[in-house]
Amino acid sequence: MKKIILITMLMSAVFAKSDCNRYNWRVYYNSDGKNMSDCYLRGANLRRANLTGANLTGANFTGAILTDADLRSANLYRADLTGAILEEADLTDANLTNAILEGANLENARLEGATLEGAILEGVRSSHISGKPASLPKGWSLVYGRLIKKDGE
Repeated sequence: MKKIILITMLMSAVFAKSDCNRYNWRVYYNSDGKNMSDCYLRGANLRRANLTGANLTGANFTGAILTDADLRSANLYRADLTGAILEEADLTDANLTNAILEGANLENARLEGATLEGAILEGVRSSHISGKPASLPKGWSLVYGRLIKKDGE
């Protein structure tokens, strides 16, 4: 019986990366350290959400609505933002290193000082982006407010 309980506890630890989700994320954001790492926010409506300085490492935002969200200084390292709507989002000084932004909408977003090194930007929609990012993935440039992949890269 003890072995079964131990195995159950270990399996729970392996599969339950985080209990943070689209319904209770505010509890995690309001905790010490604003730790929302591995939070499952797929398809969540976070329009105008204040996530300033949140630790969102490995969070899943696939298809989430983040229009006009405040993500200043947020840690989005390895976050999945596939198809997320980030129109008018403030990503000033955000860490988007190795984030997946494939097919995301970054129109009118602010990227001043944002780190995008290693980020996946294929299919990203961008226009009227303001601010100069601290870094971009290899082969990418910000030209007249648009993220552009250089030919041959």
